[in-house]
Amino acid sequence: MKNILIVEDEKFVRLGIKTMIERMGICTGEIIECKNGEEALEMVKIKKFHLILTDIKMPVLDGLTFIERMEQLNIKQGPIIIISGYDDFSFAVEALHFGVREYLLKPIEPEIFYGMLNKIQAELDAQGLEGVNQITPTQDTEIDKRGKIESAIKLINQNYKSDINMAVVSNYVSMNYTFFSEAFKEIVGENFVDYIKSVRINVAKKLLNTTNIKIGKISEEVGFKEEKYFLKTFKAETGLTPTDYRNKNKIKELIYEPNER
Repeated sequence: MKNILIVEDEKFVRLGIKTMIERMGICTGEIIECKNGEEALEMVKIKKFHLILTDIKMPVLDGLTFIERMEQLNIKQGPIIIISGYDDFSFAVEALHFGVREYLLKPIEPEIFYGMLNKIQAELDAQGLEGVNQITPTQDTEIDKRGKIESAIKLINQNYKSDINMAVVSNYVSMNYTFFSEAFKEIVGENFVDYIKSVRINVAKKLLNTTNIKIGKISEEVGFKEEKYFLKTFKAETGLTPTDYRNKNKIKELIYEPNER
């Protein structure tokens, strides 16, 4: 496939899909990313794509409307795959009405995804549209599992402020959701949810010790949507409320601060 278009509003899902395609080696041209249907519509007006992968629920212009607009404008492109977190039969029926080729649910299972791409590639080859042979994707057993988990940890440590979850991270490192969960616990020593919680609480401790930022703001800074949940989690992890933790450490500083004479 020469050019592939990914239409997805979640940055990490886009990156995960792109990574899987790159590892498969099936694209010989460009992999273009758009964060909504409006951007994608402008892109398909000026560029030919051999495959389009699009989410349904997106801001500005959703995936189904994007596909409908292409049809109205008589824009001819390659096969379309819907990638969505909505297991809704009505969405699938509407998508098929617009000529969508496949309906794939999140979190994406790499084996299913690779199978879909190979099937489409084989059909393009048979039609004489491509000169690229079918490529077998690299299997998880052939890739260093530890390396993928280290990549996942790096992603978490850099993005703990955002609404990051296991579906997004497993997709980013191109691992099966269940296999990723098991591998993460095996290598890290704690499950995915507990690890993110630990990262956020440790950053919160540092902010409480080194700044005068208000508790509510610290809650936001470390990725908690609700301050009440942050307070509950912090106390469960440390045995203290954030305010008590901050005050306790200030008292320690006063006790151990050397006298200046």
